Amino acid sequence: MLVARSSLLLAGNLTLFALLWALGHALRHQGGPPWTEWRGLFASFRARVTLALFGFFLLSIAIFGTLAYRTIAGAAERTARVLAERVAQDVAGFYLEVQGEMDLLARRVGAELLEFREGALTAASVEELVESACTRVRSPVLSSACW
Repeated sequence: MLVARSSLLLAGNLTLFALLWALGHALRHQGGPPWTEWRGLFASFRARVTLALFGFFLLSIAIFGTLAYRTIAGAAERTARVLAERVAQDVAGFYLEVQGEMDLLARRVGAELLEFREGALTAASVEELVESACTRVRSPVLSSACW
Protein backbone atom coordinates (compact mmCIF):
# COMPACT_ATOMS: atom_id res chain seq x y z
CA MET A 1 0.00 0.00 0.00
CA LEU A 2 2.83 2.36 0.91
CA VAL A 3 4.63 1.62 -2.36
CA ALA A 4 1.50 2.43 -4.36
CA ARG A 5 0.99 5.73 -2.53
CA SER A 6 4.60 6.77 -2.92
CA SER A 7 4.58 5.81 -6.60
CA LEU A 8 1.49 7.94 -7.19
CA LEU A 9 3.03 10.83 -5.28
CA LEU A 10 6.25 10.56 -7.30
CA ALA A 11 4.34 10.38 -10.59
CA GLY A 12 2.27 13.42 -9.64
CA ASN A 13 5.34 15.41 -8.65
CA LEU A 14 7.15 14.51 -11.87
CA THR A 15 4.12 15.42 -13.95
CA LEU A 16 3.75 18.76 -12.20
CA PHE A 17 7.46 19.47 -12.65
CA ALA A 18 7.33 18.58 -16.36
CA LEU A 19 4.26 20.78 -16.94
CA LEU A 20 5.79 23.75 -15.14
CA TRP A 21 9.06 23.28 -16.99
CA ALA A 22 7.26 23.06 -20.36
CA LEU A 23 5.24 26.19 -19.53
CA GLY A 24 8.37 28.10 -18.54
CA HIS A 25 10.18 26.96 -21.67
CA ALA A 26 7.26 27.91 -23.91
CA LEU A 27 6.96 31.36 -22.33
CA ARG A 28 10.70 32.00 -22.60
CA HIS A 29 11.45 30.67 -26.09
CA GLN A 30 8.09 30.96 -27.84
CA GLY A 31 8.92 27.70 -29.59
CA GLY A 32 7.58 24.18 -29.65
CA PRO A 33 7.34 21.86 -26.68
CA PRO A 34 10.66 21.28 -24.91
CA TRP A 35 10.63 17.48 -25.20
CA THR A 36 11.25 17.80 -28.96
CA GLU A 37 14.73 19.15 -28.16
CA TRP A 38 15.66 16.34 -25.75
CA ARG A 39 17.40 14.29 -28.41
CA GLY A 40 20.15 16.88 -28.54
CA LEU A 41 20.61 16.75 -24.77
CA PHE A 42 21.64 13.08 -24.77
CA ALA A 43 23.79 13.06 -27.89
CA SER A 44 27.11 13.22 -26.04
CA PHE A 45 28.76 10.27 -24.34
CA ARG A 46 28.98 12.16 -21.04
CA ALA A 47 25.23 12.77 -20.98
CA ARG A 48 24.45 9.11 -21.68
CA VAL A 49 26.82 7.92 -18.94
CA THR A 50 25.28 10.43 -16.51
CA LEU A 51 21.78 9.22 -17.36
CA ALA A 52 22.80 5.57 -17.00
CA LEU A 53 24.41 6.20 -13.59
CA PHE A 54 21.38 8.16 -12.41
CA GLY A 55 19.07 5.33 -13.46
CA PHE A 56 21.27 2.73 -11.79
CA PHE A 57 21.40 4.60 -8.48
CA LEU A 58 17.70 5.40 -8.57
CA LEU A 59 16.89 1.72 -9.12
CA SER A 60 19.23 0.54 -6.36
CA ILE A 61 17.81 3.08 -3.90
CA ALA A 62 14.25 1.98 -4.73
CA ILE A 63 15.12 -1.70 -4.23
CA PHE A 64 17.03 -1.07 -1.00
CA GLY A 65 14.24 1.13 0.38
CA THR A 66 11.59 -1.48 -0.41
CA LEU A 67 13.59 -4.28 1.19
CA ALA A 68 14.36 -2.20 4.27
CA TYR A 69 10.70 -1.24 4.69
CA ARG A 70 9.56 -4.86 4.37
CA THR A 71 12.17 -6.00 6.91
CA ILE A 72 11.20 -3.34 9.44
CA ALA A 73 7.47 -3.93 8.94
CA GLY A 74 7.93 -7.68 9.37
CA ALA A 75 10.00 -7.19 12.53
CA ALA A 76 7.40 -4.82 13.97
CA GLU A 77 4.62 -7.33 13.26
CA ARG A 78 6.56 -10.19 14.86
CA THR A 79 7.34 -8.04 17.90
CA ALA A 80 3.69 -7.07 18.34
CA ARG A 81 2.62 -10.70 18.05
CA VAL A 82 5.17 -11.86 20.64
CA LEU A 83 4.19 -9.09 23.06
CA ALA A 84 0.49 -9.91 22.66
CA GLU A 85 1.18 -13.60 23.28
CA ARG A 86 3.19 -12.82 26.42
CA VAL A 87 0.48 -10.53 27.78
CA ALA A 88 -2.15 -13.19 27.01
CA GLN A 89 -0.12 -15.81 28.86
CA ASP A 90 0.30 -13.48 31.86
CA VAL A 91 -3.42 -12.68 31.85
CA ALA A 92 -4.30 -16.37 31.71
CA GLY A 93 -2.10 -17.01 34.71
CA PHE A 94 -3.50 -14.18 36.84
CA TYR A 95 -7.16 -14.21 35.72
CA LEU A 96 -8.48 -16.60 38.35
CA GLU A 97 -6.23 -15.12 41.02
CA VAL A 98 -7.83 -11.66 40.68
CA GLN A 99 -11.26 -13.19 39.97
CA GLY A 100 -11.64 -11.50 36.57
CA GLU A 101 -11.37 -7.93 37.90
CA MET A 102 -10.07 -6.02 34.88
CA ASP A 103 -8.48 -3.11 36.77
CA LEU A 104 -6.46 -5.41 39.04
CA LEU A 105 -5.55 -7.66 36.13
CA ALA A 106 -4.35 -4.73 34.01
CA ARG A 107 -2.19 -3.45 36.88
CA ARG A 108 -0.77 -6.92 37.50
CA VAL A 109 0.06 -7.51 33.81
CA GLY A 110 1.07 -3.94 33.00
CA ALA A 111 -1.10 -3.54 29.91
CA GLU A 112 -4.51 -2.19 28.96
CA LEU A 113 -6.96 -5.03 28.42
CA LEU A 114 -10.24 -5.73 26.63
CA GLU A 115 -12.39 -8.74 27.50
CA PHE A 116 -14.56 -10.33 24.83
CA ARG A 117 -17.10 -13.08 25.49
CA GLU A 118 -18.82 -14.77 22.56
CA GLY A 119 -17.72 -11.98 20.25
CA ALA A 120 -19.05 -9.19 22.46
CA LEU A 121 -16.96 -6.65 24.32
CA THR A 122 -17.84 -7.20 27.97
CA ALA A 123 -15.20 -5.35 29.98
CA ALA A 124 -12.05 -3.26 29.73
CA SER A 125 -9.39 -1.99 32.06
CA VAL A 126 -10.01 1.60 30.91
CA GLU A 127 -13.49 2.88 30.10
CA GLU A 128 -12.20 4.93 27.15
CA LEU A 129 -11.09 1.72 25.48
CA VAL A 130 -14.66 0.42 25.49
CA GLU A 131 -15.99 3.69 24.07
CA SER A 132 -13.32 3.94 21.36
CA ALA A 133 -13.66 0.26 20.44
CA CYS A 134 -17.43 0.59 20.06
CA THR A 135 -17.28 3.80 18.03
CA ARG A 136 -14.73 2.37 15.58
CA VAL A 137 -16.69 -0.80 14.87
CA ARG A 138 -18.13 -0.83 11.34
CA SER A 139 -19.96 -4.14 11.41
CA PRO A 140 -23.63 -4.06 12.51
CA VAL A 141 -23.20 -7.38 14.33
CA LEU A 142 -20.21 -6.19 16.35
CA SER A 143 -21.58 -2.72 16.99
CA SER A 144 -24.77 -4.22 18.44
CA ALA A 145 -22.58 -6.41 20.66
CA CYS A 146 -20.92 -3.28 22.10
CA TRP A 147 -24.20 -1.87 23.38
